[in-house]
Amino acid sequence: MFRYRMVSHTADIRVRVSSPTLEGLFQGAALSLCSLHVDRRRVREREAVKVSAEGYDMEDLLFNFLRECFSLIAVESFVYRRADVRIEDGGRVGATLR
Repeated sequence: MFRYRMVSHTADIRVRVSSPTLEGLFQGAALSLCSLHVDRRRVREREAVKVSAEGYDMEDLLFNFLRECFSLIAVESFVYRRADVRIEDGGRVGATLR
């Protein structure tokens, strides 16, 4: 379970994500990113795309993961309704976006 909400910010966009688990935190961040572009309630789950990222610490891992998610949205025009995230050993994250 996770929560996210948009927070007012003077520069760009700010999102606050909270979760009791690390996977939930990454999931909430990925879904909030997609919600900035589309109304996820209107997105149909027609296909699944796997993404992965590496990082030398958790901040770098989250940044690289969100960069992969954003690349799908911006370059491939792939929007998703759901994100199944798994944190792997060795500073890796993998997710299936649907």
